[in-house]
Amino acid sequence: MIDSNTCEHVFNIMPSAMLIVDLNVRVLKCNQAAANLLNMEINDIVGHRGGTVLHCINSNVIGGCGCGDDCNSCTIRNSVKYSFMDNLETLQDPAKLILYVKEKLTHVNALITCLKIDDTKSLLLIENITELNKLKSMIPICATCKSVRDDENYWKSVEEYITDNTGVNMTHGICPTCMKKEYPELMLDDEKY
Repeated sequence: MIDSNTCEHVFNIMPSAMLIVDLNVRVLKCNQAAANLLNMEINDIVGHRGGTVLHCINSNVIGGCGCGDDCNSCTIRNSVKYSFMDNLETLQDPAKLILYVKEKLTHVNALITCLKIDDTKSLLLIENITELNKLKSMIPICATCKSVRDDENYWKSVEEYITDNTGVNMTHGICPTCMKKEYPELMLDDEKY
């Protein structure tokens, strides 16, 4: 059995936003990754409903989060509601969130996972998959020089585009075919790739 200190440590170091919520999506606890995603302090998140901390436009209606016309179709609210049903299935749903980050609207593609902890609490996991979705879409690439056009209509090298959109740093090597073609004098007879 894992002790509570280990569980608490894992909860706090997870890189994805994790919130413990009640059936009404009121945040009972959250980790630092959630605070970073929402651009808020943990103390400003706990005790508020999900729509309030996510700056949902429906949270401004009378009664707040959960009382708006569109709340019945909210992916987060429905995931939490589903998790409290008497089944052991974990629900994962994609969602498009619009968050205020540094006073600017930011579109976030998220994977919402919800799992019942007990009769009063559920674990809500919000994974930011925006970069993954960008890489799954069509990427315009020049047929001649292989530059890639970004969302702002600027042409960049493939390396620069990948680094800008994923944070992955690139390194270079040379494949065996190009090595034979460009540097045959450097090839050893017994060299295998």
